[in-house]
Amino acid sequence: MALRDITQKIISDSNVESERIKKGAEAKSLEIAREKDASIVALKKEFQVKLERELKEQKKRARSQAEQEGRLAEDRARYEMITEVREKANSELSEMSDSEYKEILKTLMKRVPKGSCQSLVLPENREVITKEAAKELGLEVGSFEKGDFESGFVVKTADSEYNFIFSKLINEVLSDKEDKIASMLFPSE
Repeated sequence: MALRDITQKIISDSNVESERIKKGAEAKSLEIAREKDASIVALKKEFQVKLERELKEQKKRARSQAEQEGRLAEDRARYEMITEVREKANSELSEMSDSEYKEILKTLMKRVPKGSCQSLVLPENREVITKEAAKELGLEVGSFEKGDFESGFVVKTADSEYNFIFSKLINEVLSDKEDKIASMLFPSE
């Protein structure tokens, strides 16, 4: 075999080997590309699942926050309305005529046990009317004291105290009826 034939044989074998390596590299390249595509698809799917989960959580948090803000706004509105009712009631009581005031006092004084009034605390601005109401009912009073309130009275006995201060009575009534008033003003859905 001549040198030329050997060279040709080497070149031919190299070309065959080169083609084989080239095809193997292409196959490997395609395999890597498919793996990367599959990996990208898996990552994309995982990302979508996480994104959907996060969006659901954010929506849930936003709804919860909106509901909480709604409850707070409703509570504020209830509080403001009850406060307004309380202030209006106190205002109307302070503006009532002396005869109306005296009648209310007499109605309340009838609740005091007979003969038990050691001291009657009364408002300075309505001292005379309060004393007249007590006298007209025959309420025996040991002494009179001036109180720091605008309407009503307090009866002190040997062992207890009866508080008929109008603002306190209004607060008690409103506290007892607050839920009912609120449900009338702010009906539930």
